[in-house]
Amino acid sequence: MGDGTADAPVEADGYEAMTYDELLAAANEEGSLFLYGDAVPAQLEAMVNGFMTAYPDIDVEYVRAVPTDIVARVSAEHDAGATVADAVLSTGHVFVKENLGTIFTALDEDLIPIWSDYPEAFKRADTGNGASLAVPWGICVNTDYVDEADWPTSFADLADPKWKDEILAADFSIADVYVGHWDALATHYGDDVVKAIADNFGRVFPSGVPATEAVAAGEGTIELVCVEGLANFVKKAGAPVELIVPDVTSAFEQRPALLSNAPNPYAGRLFVNYALSTRASLPGCKEKTTSTHGRRSQCPLG
Repeated sequence: MGDGTADAPVEADGYEAMTYDELLAAANEEGSLFLYGDAVPAQLEAMVNGFMTAYPDIDVEYVRAVPTDIVARVSAEHDAGATVADAVLSTGHVFVKENLGTIFTALDEDLIPIWSDYPEAFKRADTGNGASLAVPWGICVNTDYVDEADWPTSFADLADPKWKDEILAADFSIADVYVGHWDALATHYGDDVVKAIADNFGRVFPSGVPATEAVAAGEGTIELVCVEGLANFVKKAGAPVELIVPDVTSAFEQRPALLSNAPNPYAGRLFVNYALSTRASLPGCKEKTTSTHGRRSQCPLG
């Protein structure tokens, strides 16, 4: 594993300096891209479909998994000398940071054409990449079981004993962004409030997807922590679910990372370039998003 102190050499085949047109030609010649991602399923699908529409000569395969599974896969493949993915679109930032210079290659203007114009505020030196999307955490409510007058307006409201065993939660250990959210709540409200919320958990699920589906099915009345992409997904299927985004919350960042030994490094670089572009944020406009492009988001903030 890397120690985060060195960048992978960019002189190797696939990592040499290129203009956008040169990169596009090289990626089209490769003709393939493999991606791991942990975004909301509909959001990840929209991102991939947008890329394929923009670059129809590149065939894309992707696997969506929870962050811990992505870490396990990428680590095992690297250790076996059999890297599968060209890029990762993930919230597993600690893993990328710890393996920058070995498993992952830091982005720069030679590798990623858009990098020189990307806002400095959204470049992340610790992980050698940038935030392409920031999505706020919220609370999903089953409106068949909770009257609007009783909807929580803050995370602290969920410390009330009346929510005992009613809260369905995603296992925060699967991703450091979950841990970061609960740490932020503890900093703002205090450890006692966070403990009281946790004491009200009825069930804990391996990720946010099954937890949201369970609250949609009435297996609980509240789901933590929820995002609009998942809420919209179950609502489209007719579920009585509403998303509440409290004033005091945090947001998780999606950051595209480039694999150092990518089978299709040019296509991987082109995907990262796309993921950091304004155009890439448009397919996810059903999300309640925070723009990372230094200006008002082109997506409605709802």
